[in-house]
Amino acid sequence: LEFPTDFVHDLEGFSQDDEGAALTGTVGAYEIQRRVGRGGMGEVYLAHDRTFGNLVALKVLYDAALREAQHARLCSGHPHIVTMYDVFEGRLGDRMRTVLVMEYIAGKPASRLVEDDPPPLRDAVRWARHAAAAIAHAHDRGVLHCDLKPANILITPEDGQRSWISASGAPRSSG
Repeated sequence: LEFPTDFVHDLEGFSQDDEGAALTGTVGAYEIQRRVGRGGMGEVYLAHDRTFGNLVALKVLYDAALREAQHARLCSGHPHIVTMYDVFEGRLGDRMRTVLVMEYIAGKPASRLVEDDPPPLRDAVRWARHAAAAIAHAHDRGVLHCDLKPANILITPEDGQRSWISASGAPRSSG
């Protein structure tokens, strides 16, 4: 999977907050609202897409990682995998960063739901079926997730009816 050569953007619109932690600002069409998560590969921000007027998730990887973006793009299109809309790279401070622009899912990680109040068995089974179908879809495209855990499965608030996985969890090629 190839990306266009013009996907490298200037990240100077991003800056760190007063505590030097979370990013703030705007780059291109994306205006950061707040940080919504942090993990081993990067930080996730809720952002406003000023072109289309919708909310998106920006996953800012700690290091440049086009391979992750390529795998995430291969897996897009499944009803239980977070859709990736765009990818770009740029220098932030002294390091190159890859930024994934993804569908924003207003849900909670399954790990938090389980900690707060264990779900009914039928809900847990439904979530597991959704995750299994998503992983099968990724495997059919030659992608191994390698970081599937409750913290990487989002459950939407509509009675816990849908679960989503991020296709960008430490992917590896199965071929």
